[in-house]
Amino acid sequence: MPSHPPCRSQKSPRLVLTALSACLVSCGDSGSASTAPAEPTQWPATPGAVIYDFSKGDSLASRDGWSFADPGWKLETISATGEKALPFRYPGVVPGEYGMSEMRFWMPHGDKFWISFRWHIPANYHHRHDTRLEIPLASRDGWQLGDTVVGTDNASWGAISQQDSAGIFLRFALKSMYNEVWNGEVTNRTRGKKASALGRSQWPANNKLLAVWADEYSARGTGSTIVWGTDLDWASGEKGSLLTVGYSVGGLTVTGAPANGGVLIRAQDAGKWIDLVFHGQFSSANGKRDGVIGSWYRRQGEPTWTQAHDIRDADLNRPTAGADSLRKWQAGYLMGWANSGYDQTTVFHISRIEHSLAKPTFLP
Repeated sequence: MPSHPPCRSQKSPRLVLTALSACLVSCGDSGSASTAPAEPTQWPATPGAVIYDFSKGDSLASRDGWSFADPGWKLETISATGEKALPFRYPGVVPGEYGMSEMRFWMPHGDKFWISFRWHIPANYHHRHDTRLEIPLASRDGWQLGDTVVGTDNASWGAISQQDSAGIFLRFALKSMYNEVWNGEVTNRTRGKKASALGRSQWPANNKLLAVWADEYSARGTGSTIVWGTDLDWASGEKGSLLTVGYSVGGLTVTGAPANGGVLIRAQDAGKWIDLVFHGQFSSANGKRDGVIGSWYRRQGEPTWTQAHDIRDADLNRPTAGADSLRKWQAGYLMGWANSGYDQTTVFHISRIEHSLAKPTFLP
């Protein structure tokens, strides 16, 4: 769960969500929609909540126990909507590389929390996924971007998205986690040529969305960390993303590998808003599996909220050291690592943030 460059997998024979202990990462926005879509339904303020509404002129100044690590981060106007928002910009990178855009924060301490925010999906959004094959002779033999490469099963295929002197990357290769499909003799169907793939590696497809922790982030603390992110929706390819959540009890111990909350972003959501709510609550005692993790979303144009996660058996430990007032949920970050990377500059925006120690009044 620590913030670090993405890991590679050489041996997993099945498709799995990236293990939380290996790496958990973040996301970004850019691009403008051709028309200015209407803003989603407003939500009523929860009593006692800390609210930042940048679209209504709020700044990043500290208030009521909440503060941003970089209050000088410049807000910008979303060209598609004309609203002010906090931007998270990810550069375009070659396959296998990743991006980073992260805002850390401190929040009112509590045994539980609800954090809500309004998230604008960029018009050029896609969820990239690349598999690398070690084929040193590919470039010499004239393999080119866009060529279709078929695995050893003569059925699974992917398109070359990038190449160098050591090999090629395949975009959305079928059965990409199977060594037996992509190690050995593969075929460039476009060129009518075969070559031996000496190895397969893969960058995770998960991107960070929100992390919240008690004493320190992830492995470095004795208390818990919860991380929400997006992972590739394999059914829709690069146009869709799943909402996932995983957690650590601290002390280098991950006990909650990412849980799939279903499809969050669809192709038709690009250039639109999604409202999100995230909830966490400590276990009644350290080591006891009755901690609570929840998440909800409401896409633009939807009148009701959908619950994505309802986990009630998590072992979410409190910190074991420090004053009682500090052994609470107290810090986190918005966005973060994008393990899957983006082909072109991609910028997400957050226009509203709400933190509450009580369940928001707008949730069912």
